[in-house]
Amino acid sequence: MYVSELAIEVERQRFRLAHRLGGDPQRLDEQLVRLARTVPFHPVVLNERARRLLPETWPEPPPLELAPVAQALLAGQVDDAYRTASELASERRGDGQVQMALGDLQLLRGDAGGAETSFRRGMELLGPLPCLMVRYGRCRLLHGATKEAWKLVVGALTQCPIYGSGHALYADVAAAAGRALIPVPLPLPLVQDGDRVVPHPDLTAPAAAAWARYVAHPGQGTPPGLLRARAALDLWTSSRETEERADAEVQVLPTLAAWQQAGLLRSYLWIVGLSSDNVADFRSWIVERPHQMRAFWELGPTGQAGRHDRP
Repeated sequence: MYVSELAIEVERQRFRLAHRLGGDPQRLDEQLVRLARTVPFHPVVLNERARRLLPETWPEPPPLELAPVAQALLAGQVDDAYRTASELASERRGDGQVQMALGDLQLLRGDAGGAETSFRRGMELLGPLPCLMVRYGRCRLLHGATKEAWKLVVGALTQCPIYGSGHALYADVAAAAGRALIPVPLPLPLVQDGDRVVPHPDLTAPAAAAWARYVAHPGQGTPPGLLRARAALDLWTSSRETEERADAEVQVLPTLAAWQQAGLLRSYLWIVGLSSDNVADFRSWIVERPHQMRAFWELGPTGQAGRHDRP
């Protein structure tokens, strides 16, 4: 099965389960593992990981009244799903989940203006949840409001930094503004191999060697790998002309050195090391220091120090 087909199947399974249309949770988990082994940083993988680790950043399960809409959409009957959602939105004007579903269908049918209105209404009802901020940001980007889309996606990733759809919009907004992102994968390209964490096999040998210098398991209460990352940076700084240098394309350690100097390394290591073992500590950290996570998304991957709130 191709990656795209597997990703679609994973999302369909999750969608069916979310709308109480049947489905097998165990099969979803198995397919998710398969997809994660192939493409660890696929948006579908990151989205599901975010739902499980940071459920408070997502809306409650959709109401049962949306089940017919979901069923029609799964059957490919987009117009029927849209009509049903429109009727439901008229009846349940105070239901943010219905507004979000209507916006999804409007966007699917090419009505970005209608979708924008629905998503904005959803945020009024449910609050600025990352999934709504990203949807609304996508509409703003389609209307050419790049700066506003940037603020929305930065806000979404500040709350939920492993949100795959947020990463995708982040890259699209930067591209629309003519900004190149620093070529370091987000999150860190690591995979689990038994009881070890190792670099993803797609990395070139020099890049893998650079990653291996500071790979560490998640810590308790501190960003995972912070001390080892700093030690690796110190070693890199003192041996730039040796074979220890990072791959020229990925530029792992030079980028980390720049983030360390800008005070962004701690935020980055929290993002890439977030796991079920340290999620409680992460929540405490992000509540106390949201400005540090926001600063990372505003500045880090764009390399544009001092250019807050714009790509």
